[in-house]
Amino acid sequence: MKKFALYLIPLLFIIGTIIIADNNYKPNIILITLDTVRADHISFYGNKNIKTPTIDQIAKKSTTFFNAFTPAPMTLPSHCSIFTGLYPQTHNVHDNDIFQLRKSVITLTEFLNKTNYNTAAFVSSIILNAHYGLDQGFDLYDDLSKFSSSASALIERQADTTTKHACNWIQNNAKIPFFIWIHYFDPHFPYQPPPPFSEIYSSNLYDGEIAYTDSSLTKLFDCISKKYDLNNSVIIIAGDHGEGLFQHNEEKHGIFLYNSTTKVPLIIKIPYAKPSIVFDNVSLIDILPTILNYLNIPIPSYIEGTSLLTKITHSAPLKNRALFFETFMPYYTYKWSHSFAIIENNFKYIDLPIPELYNLEKDNDEIKNLFNDKPEIANKLKKKLNNFFSKTLIKPWEIKHFFSSSIYDEDIREKLKSLGYISAPAPSIAPTYLPDPKNMVSLLIKLNTAQDYYNKSLYDEALNILKEIIAKDENNGPALSLLSDCLIKINKYNDALTYILKAIQLYPNNDSLIISAAFIYNKLGKFKEAESFLLKSISINPNSSKAYAALINLYVSQNYIDKASEIISKINNNFPASADIYFSKALFFIRQNKINEAKLMLEKGTRLDPNNANAIANLAKIYYLENQIDKAINLYEKYLTLVPDNAEINAFLAAIYWNNKHNKIKSQELLTKALNLNPNHPQANQWLNLLNTIKNAK
Repeated sequence: MKKFALYLIPLLFIIGTIIIADNNYKPNIILITLDTVRADHISFYGNKNIKTPTIDQIAKKSTTFFNAFTPAPMTLPSHCSIFTGLYPQTHNVHDNDIFQLRKSVITLTEFLNKTNYNTAAFVSSIILNAHYGLDQGFDLYDDLSKFSSSASALIERQADTTTKHACNWIQNNAKIPFFIWIHYFDPHFPYQPPPPFSEIYSSNLYDGEIAYTDSSLTKLFDCISKKYDLNNSVIIIAGDHGEGLFQHNEEKHGIFLYNSTTKVPLIIKIPYAKPSIVFDNVSLIDILPTILNYLNIPIPSYIEGTSLLTKITHSAPLKNRALFFETFMPYYTYKWSHSFAIIENNFKYIDLPIPELYNLEKDNDEIKNLFNDKPEIANKLKKKLNNFFSKTLIKPWEIKHFFSSSIYDEDIREKLKSLGYISAPAPSIAPTYLPDPKNMVSLLIKLNTAQDYYNKSLYDEALNILKEIIAKDENNGPALSLLSDCLIKINKYNDALTYILKAIQLYPNNDSLIISAAFIYNKLGKFKEAESFLLKSISINPNSSKAYAALINLYVSQNYIDKASEIISKINNNFPASADIYFSKALFFIRQNKINEAKLMLEKGTRLDPNNANAIANLAKIYYLENQIDKAINLYEKYLTLVPDNAEINAFLAAIYWNNKHNKIKSQELLTKALNLNPNHPQANQWLNLLNTIKNAK
């Protein structure tokens, strides 16, 4: 019977109750990361206001860590720590977008690839697109880059779409053993769960997003179990960071290092290990060494995480250790102080201009700052924090090398703004003063309100709030930039220039701000300054299609056709498809009366950016001149859905409907609207005469 029993489980050695994998046994490994999910918003972790049955079911069969932390409350740095077993100070990815994981840093995927694992990743946000470096070692990296060639590219995709992609691979392409990473982004702001979760959680849409993601996990595990035995698979579910939800006045994440944004769910299922709940402090950097340990892959000495395997399989005590944290986002985005933190023996020290100390055992919500009450503990933790890397901790302004996502996707920076990410490389000069984010964070609520007003074209309302912000925080780059944008919208270009130049002083390497300044200079008729700023932008980012397109448009507007032609020749074979470049070439050809060439450029451009109103109007005009009336009407109609208040286009389309389609009702409707929009237009009398003609026609 012993021999038969061993025959039943030849893939594992069982030593006491410690379970480790045979060198010949390679289980499938499923890593699921849940973006922006707090541990205390999972049902299994004690939240009775949300239903997460799939996560709960996995947790009941796994080791669930109730005190797991992320080393950085930002998506890219956190995931880099998961995949490298290193703190951000070591892997050198400190924020979203402006950093890239170095090729020299070996990832979990590369370790597994060397042992013949079939590897695939399915990520749900542009923040984790392949060019940020996490694609290292993956046979397939399914991200959103394939959608990013148009201005309407995806910022994120819903959980069900990501699950569908993953299931297609599992059912049709996966080869055992496989390692699959599925990243879900839905709980990230803005909270927009689909029905029925939008109705069930109408009073808490954040929870609705988590519940919806859980429902998609049901589909994922159903799909996997149809082909593979989940009991013999390693399953890891981890949050990358939490969400403030207005605790400590933080709405989202990245500003502070409180538990609300650093405490995350971590669930690890090792085949045949008994389920358990662990209250020891652990970190996301522990995932990599745990997997390597289980697979008998030697853990390199430089790895900063600790294997949790004996805790999972044998309930062995974990060695007491400190955990470290950082966030540089406040500095890179707002020029507020960055922060570091350390947890040891349930005390947490946060290093800020106004330092903080908390006893997490008694004060998990970090309400009572004990810094003045227990200075000896605070000083001890601060010293350990500063000595962790055997030198003074790296400061944001000491970092010399940054990454520009614009090389890969010119529109990424604009898209990240909608998610609240607007970090930029910093000058390498130590600032003389940085405000403590605790004293500034209330301004973010005002900034979000101003952004909402701007999006609704309520520019005066936005301006009032933004000026209030600048009065209290004169170096707030996002507020300065948005203030300039508002002033542009109401044609106050001199004032707009003042604020954009101030923003550029703070972010001298931000090519998007420099392009905005060039636009303003052009509006003010200052051609030389506009040209100079565009050339400066190109020197910072030689791959900026927006800067090159703006420069072509500038030269065409000044009738410098030779200069425009020179730029076009330079970039013709060096740029991927870009709507901005196509549109600028179209204007170049229109100026030379090369209508066919212009039409081709406009058609290519509108395929990439189908909602560019000016391009649509130009292409419609060309179709009209070519007597392609139906195409012209369709495009003019689309233009008016984008810019409904353009009196001239309303009147012109009315004339087309009357002269070419004899559509009396439509013509009257459009002409009446044109006259109401601009009764003092130079052509208003002509419009009125045409309207009377139409009314009197039989």
